[in-house]
This record gives sequence, C-alpha cells and structure tokens, in this order.
Amino acid sequence: MSQSLPAILEEWKCMDEQYQNIQDTYKIYVQKLDEISKLQSSCSASISNQRRRLKEMTQSIKRCSNELTAEEAKSIEEMNGKIKTRPNLFLEMESFLPKKNGIYLNLVLGSVNVTLLSKQAKFAYKDEYEKFKLCLTVILLVFSFICYFFINFRFVDAILNFLLVWYYCTLTIRESVLITNGSRIKGWWVFHHYISTFLSGVMLTWPDGHLYKVFRNQFIAYSLYQSFVQCLQCYYQSGCLYRLRALGERHNMDLTMEGFQSWMWRGLTFLLPFLFFGHFWQLFNSLSLFGMAKLPDCKEWQSADMAGVETDATHPESMATEEEPLISNLDLFLFTLIAGIVIYWFMSRKKPEPIPEFKKLDTLTATSTRETSFVEKMKKTGKNIIVFYGSQTGTAEEFANRLSKDAQRYGMKGMAADPEEYDMAELSRLSEIENSLAIFCMATYGEGDPTDNAQDFYDWLQENGEEDLSGVNFTVFGLGNKTYEHYNAMGAYVDKRLEELGAKRIFDLGMGDDDANLEDDFVSWREQFWPAVCEHFGVEALGDDSSIRQYELKEHTDLNMNKVYSGEIGRIKSFENQKPPFDTKNPFLATVTVNRKLNKAGGRHLMHLELDITGSKIRYESGDHVAVFPTNDTALVIKLGQILGVDLDSVISLNNLDEESNKKHPFPCPTSYRTALTHYLDITHPPRTNVLYELAQYASDPKDQENMRKMASSSPEGKALYQSWVLDACRNILAILEDLPSLRPPIDHLCELLPRLQARYYSIASSSKIHPNSIHICAVVVEYETKTGRVHNGVATTWLKNKTVVDNGHKSTVPMFIRKSQFRLPFKATNPVIMVGPGTGIAPFVGFIQERGWLKEQGKEVGETVMFFGCRHENEDFIYQEELEEAKKKEALTGLHVAFSRDQEEKVYVQHLLRNHKEDIWRLVHSQNAHIYICGDAKNMAKDVQTAFYEIAEELGGLTRTQATDYIKKLMTKGRYSQDVWS
Repeated sequence: MSQSLPAILEEWKCMDEQYQNIQDTYKIYVQKLDEISKLQSSCSASISNQRRRLKEMTQSIKRCSNELTAEEAKSIEEMNGKIKTRPNLFLEMESFLPKKNGIYLNLVLGSVNVTLLSKQAKFAYKDEYEKFKLCLTVILLVFSFICYFFINFRFVDAILNFLLVWYYCTLTIRESVLITNGSRIKGWWVFHHYISTFLSGVMLTWPDGHLYKVFRNQFIAYSLYQSFVQCLQCYYQSGCLYRLRALGERHNMDLTMEGFQSWMWRGLTFLLPFLFFGHFWQLFNSLSLFGMAKLPDCKEWQSADMAGVETDATHPESMATEEEPLISNLDLFLFTLIAGIVIYWFMSRKKPEPIPEFKKLDTLTATSTRETSFVEKMKKTGKNIIVFYGSQTGTAEEFANRLSKDAQRYGMKGMAADPEEYDMAELSRLSEIENSLAIFCMATYGEGDPTDNAQDFYDWLQENGEEDLSGVNFTVFGLGNKTYEHYNAMGAYVDKRLEELGAKRIFDLGMGDDDANLEDDFVSWREQFWPAVCEHFGVEALGDDSSIRQYELKEHTDLNMNKVYSGEIGRIKSFENQKPPFDTKNPFLATVTVNRKLNKAGGRHLMHLELDITGSKIRYESGDHVAVFPTNDTALVIKLGQILGVDLDSVISLNNLDEESNKKHPFPCPTSYRTALTHYLDITHPPRTNVLYELAQYASDPKDQENMRKMASSSPEGKALYQSWVLDACRNILAILEDLPSLRPPIDHLCELLPRLQARYYSIASSSKIHPNSIHICAVVVEYETKTGRVHNGVATTWLKNKTVVDNGHKSTVPMFIRKSQFRLPFKATNPVIMVGPGTGIAPFVGFIQERGWLKEQGKEVGETVMFFGCRHENEDFIYQEELEEAKKKEALTGLHVAFSRDQEEKVYVQHLLRNHKEDIWRLVHSQNAHIYICGDAKNMAKDVQTAFYEIAEELGGLTRTQATDYIKKLMTKGRYSQDVWS
C-alpha cells in the first residue's frame, strides 16, 4: 500500500489541477452567460421599439402621401421598400433571441425559455423531430394494420389509442418549440394535430360498448391511412431538405407555401390530394362523434352503465334508437358544403406574395439579394478558383484579391470571397466544378483567434467532424506575427483541419510574418504556388504580364448630392441620422469632451481623450477595445490632387466589372475623389509590390518603369530595392509620385489599387462602472523623420491630437465602435490581480483599477491589486501619476511599482521590478490564484516579462525551465495569464 501512495498522491494532484481548470472555465462561462443575457435583453428591447416606430412611420407616410413631388414620391417609394423588408430583418435577428412562449407551451411547460441559440442546434432539433415522426409513424402504421385486420381486443385498442395520444401530444409540443425557433410550420397544421389528440383521447377513455364498436373501425382505418400519408410526407420533406441544404437554404425546411421553388411543386401536387382527403376524413370523424353525442340514450359514458346497473335489454326503446343512422341528411349536406367551400377557397385564392428574403446590411448598401451558395455562383460565372479571406485589417482581403487576379493571368477564373457571406458547408460540393481550387488567406487575430469575419467558418470546422471534403483541392496562406505567442495559429489550424476532413492539399502552407516582411513572404510563396497549380491542373504556366482592371470609372455630373457618400462607412447619411446598434459598418459619432496632454515634458505627446457616448446604448467592459475611423491629413490629399492634376470634387463611382461579385465597389460609391482619399483610402502606408507593378505602365521614363517592375518581382535585387527604397525609407504613394516625376497614373486606377483606410483600435482606459456614458483613450502621437528627410505623422494619433473639445457650439466628433475583448478582470473579485503595463500599456489597467475601487466602495471583498508600470523619466512621462497615487491611498491599488528607465545610468524596466518582487509575485500566483495581465509592446517587453515569470516559477517553484514554461502556459490556458499586446 505504501508503495502505491505516491502514485495516488500524484494522481490526486493531477485531478486537483483539472478541478481548478474546471472551476476557472466555469467562472468564465458564467461571466460570458451573464454578458449574453444582458445583450439579449437589450437587443430584444431595441427590436420591439423599432417595430413600434415602424408602425408609426407607416401611418405617417400614409398621411403625407398626397400632393408629393416626383422626387419626394420616389424617396417615399424607396422608404416603403425598406419598410417592407425590415420585418424580415427583425425575424432574422430574433431567430437567436429568447422569445415568449405561446399559450399552449405556457400551459404545458410554463414560462421556460425554449429558444435554441445556435443554427446547428435548431437544425439538429428539426432533424430529430422528423426522425421521431417517421419512427412513430411506422410503429403506428403496423399497430393500426394489426388492430384493423387481425386483433379486436379492447386492451390492444387501448394501447394503440394511448400511443396515438402520446404521439400527437408530443407532436404539438415539438411543433410549438419549432415555431418559437423560427420554423415555418403553419398553425392549421398544428391545429390538425390538436384535433387528432382529442379524437385519440376520446377513443382511449371511451368504455367498451355498442357505439364504441361502431366507431372503432372507422377511427382505426383513419389512423392507418394517416400513418401512410405521414410516411409519404416524411419522404417528401427529407428530399426537399436534402436539396435545400445543397442550395444553401437550410432554414427553409417546412411544408409551407412561402419560399417554394418550382421543383417542390412536382412532389407536392402528388402529396396534396392525400393530405386534403385525410383532413376531410378527420372532419367526418368529428361530425360522426358529434352525431353520436346527439343520440338520446348514449349511456356508455355513465359509470352506472359501466357497472352493469342498467342494460340496454331493459330499454327496448333505446335499442330502437340505436338503429337510427349516425349521420343525418343535414349532417351530410353540411359536410359537403364545408368541404366544397374549402376546396373553392384553396383553388381560387390569391397566391401569396413571396416574402422578401433577408438581406444583410451591406457596407455599400447593395440592393441585390446575395447568394449563400458560392458553388452555384461559381458555376453561373464560369469560375473555378475561389479565394476565401479572414481579414481584420484588410491585408488578407487584399492578398485574396491579388490571388484572384493572378488566376486570370494564368488562364483560369477566380473570385475573392468573404466566408461570412456564404454557407461554408458548400465546400463539400466544390468538387462538382472541374479543376476547382479553394485558397484560404487566413489572418490570426489576437491570441491565436480567427478574425471576426472568419469566426463562423472556424466554428463550422470545429463542429462538423463528419463532413466529407474528399475531392476538394485547397491551399492555405496564413498571416501572422512572430512576436505573438500563437504565430499563424488560424492558418495552421485551417490547413490541418481541411486535410483531416478529406480535402487534398495541392501546395504547402504559406506563412507570412508581419514583424519582418509580410509582403516579401507572400510574394515568395505566390511565385512558387502558381507553377504548382498549373502543374496540378495541367495548365501551361504562362503568366500574363498585362494589367488587369477590376473596376471601371463612371463620372457623375448631375447627381443629387444627397445620394453621394461624404465619409460614411456604411449607410449613406448615417452620420446625420444615428441608429443603433453601432459596429464596424455603422460607427457612432462620439463627441470629444476631454483632450489633454498627459506628459509634463519631453519630445513626445501622450494624450488622454474622453468620448461621450450618451444616448448611444453602447455598453463596454473594462479591457474592451474602442475602434476609431481616422481621416487622412487634408494637406496630403490636396497635394496628391495637385500632382495628378485632377478636380478632387468630381463625383465618381468605381463599378466592379464582374456583375456577379458581392463587392460592387472598392469603397462606398458614388463619392468624390476628395472624400475617397480623405476617408476611405490609405495614402500614408508604403504601397505593396502589386501596386508598384500595376502603376509601372504609367511611368514615361523607361528606367523608372524598369525599377518599379524590378521591385515588384521576387528576384533578390528587386526585394532588396523594395526594402531599401520603399519600406526602409517609409515612402508612401505621395512620396513616390514626388520622387518619380515621370509617374503620373490615372487617379481612378490609383484609387482602385490603394488599400482601404482601416479603423484603429485602442485599449479603453476607463471602467463603465464609473463612466457608463464615456470612453477614455490613452495614446502616444506617432511622429518621426524618415530617411528621405520627410516627417511621418501617424494617421490616427495625429488626427486625434487635433480634435478640439466642444467649444462655442462646435462639436468635435470621432466615428467609433466597441470591440469585445477576452482581456477581463477575474470573475471573483477576491482573486489578486498583477498588472504589467509600461507607457500607454497602462490604458486598460486604469479601467481595471477604477473597477476594483468601485467594487470596494460597494462593500465587496477585493483581492490584492498590484501594478508594475514603466516610463522614461519620473518628471516627464509618469502618466496618470495622480490617479494611481489616489487609488493607492484608497487601497483600490495595493501595490504600485514604477520603473523609470532613464532616470539613472543603468536602465531599469518592468521585468527587473518583477524579479525584485519575485516572492510576493509567486505567493499571489501560486497560493492565491492571482491573474496576470500584460499590456504593451509585443516584440520586446511582453517577451522579456514572460521570461521573468519563467525565471520566478523556476527559482521559487523548484521547477526546471521546461516545467516552469509549462506552468506559465497552463496559466494562459486557464485564462490567468492574459496579454493585450501590439507590435
């Protein structure tokens, strides 16, 4: 026994660690569940409010519809069109929100929530419902057949009738749940099952007697027929469901009149007569029971009769009555009349107008319905290569567009696609297209996570373990940054998972490192990739060097300026008429209420801004990010227009030459060149090699043209020239045009090639517990001199610096939205917190400290809160010094350790302070389950801090370096070591 004790103790230690993991996971789950509940309530309330306002708006439109001008009538018509589609938008939104149960479900189940909160769960429940129906229908068919032809015992009848009652009761409950979850099952269909439940209940409780025997065969024959018809119906619906799934319309699974396609009617015209006859038979059964109830001596329901106190033999007059027909001539006349009216109504009624399909709110307000089947779109347009992109900042999308253009150069046809817009289950059908290929440009976001637009695709890959992708050709290029812990995790996962599901990799996984030279990595991979594709498909590898335009220019001379974009990200005039919810396609214009300099001295400018979000219904948590949409410097835009010799106020549209493409324009159109260059295009970032390649044709000097094409090549000389002349010198497009006087491209082609100006993300420096109507930003203004002698100013930080506070009625606004983060305080306030954030890395911790202080004021028990901050000089850039010292006085901050790196001869950084306080840190982490938070530079600081924690665990935990590394990695897995870092 003593020999096995160490093994038992070791196993118990392992189990205890697992238990701690479970506890931490559960806490995170409860926290997320609480957040979801709040969002659900907010969303439901907003939708209800919108519905009410829509009704009021409709009435207002009716009242003012007389005596309108032609232009006003057109505006009203457009508005009415949107109003008609809005209810379906709300239905789509509500499909994953809790709903109130109907009367029937409330009676049966009470007020329990039966809404399923994922598509997979809804479809699984629908499939299970169909399987349940089919299984029970077959059993009832066999049972009814036996009872009708072979067995005539009351006990066996009771079993059949009990099964029928249970079956129909269950159906009514399941169908009510399905309707609550967005199913299109009609009320008359459920009502038919209510009637069936009633009839079966009557048969189950009917005492054995003459009238029971008269009605028995009629009812069992009906049950036999109904079971047969339901088998036909299940067969028909399973066929429809299979085909609808193949077409990417899995939501339309019910036997209803809406959403029908022509191929559905072929099976339905065969099935409908059986259904109608069954309903009329059910009506006939109901009338038969009604007729029996009218008989004066129907005594079978009385207990005295059941006890044998009085028999029909003692009442010959009742025997005579029983000989009367059950259905009178009047009953037959009424039955025929009702049946005739129903048939006439069905045949002559007006066909229902098709319900407008749900359209996602599109950045470019496209009005055409988008297909969810990329396979059907590829077949329709003759394309055989599709490039999916998971993009957060636009780079992966840009690479995807370049690859789709490359396909055309090699004699193939490609299209770039956002996985969020398509049903990715269609991948299994890609092999239907000859020589097809799926390319995935997948960026990794944060700590190994997918980008926002690739989240659904990532979930689909995880959840669909039985998907068969055999016959599908694929390749993956990942975009990441080696300074992060999970380098290219998304690209690697997609590559591995697709192979596991049976897809065939035709070229090795490519990985681009944004910390080094992402463009170089992509170009090198692409140069080897296309020859491999050509070899695989037997295509001659002759790339066409000519320029390929994706968009064509259309100039507008007499367009109403109310229909011209003036900087809006999504809906036109959205900045004038703000409507929640606010997100990347619909930012909120927040007013700047505070803009102050944080540092006392020094050459840098560190700033604190406060944005007013009153009335926006925006909610945020400490640790979230705020995204702002900056604009380019007006002086740069004017200079660019002067160099190219164009009227910047010309109103234009760039229209996609591929009419089937979901992306109709490269940026919101119609708009002016000035607006495009100010709000939509990035003119300050060094252009990528493909831009140089496309623009080279416009250089009149052969030497300039040669150098530009050399920089766009994959040759060592070209790469070196691009690195030194473009990247190292930080030459943007304006600098290139200034330094190459012979290069004067058409501005419309330049606008087509330049990348989109992206939102900038900042850690929120406030807590919503203290500042519910305000969001605080802490940032440092980027400004430096390049090798060419030009001064480079950061787009967003310079723009924010120049935002003045509200003065004399003038409002300085910032388009913004909130991005949720996993960088969260521990669920239990009693857990200690260790925060490490030098410079502007202090931002999220200002919010953390505010929240811990607020919890303390509420009388909650709060664990130790320790801050390790770093800056250059105590008298220059010790930002938030007063706030931190005040928090320490109030014990909201229990430990404040500051490293001033340049106040002494030897530099001191935060990692040095961690080692100096290693005993306290190890006590908090190892004994008190402290949570560690790191914010700031990913390239150096985050790595050095992580190394310091390895050393502390190694020294004080008595671990080897490998064990210490595993220890910290486990903390990361448990959510106790979190990073909010950037490079």
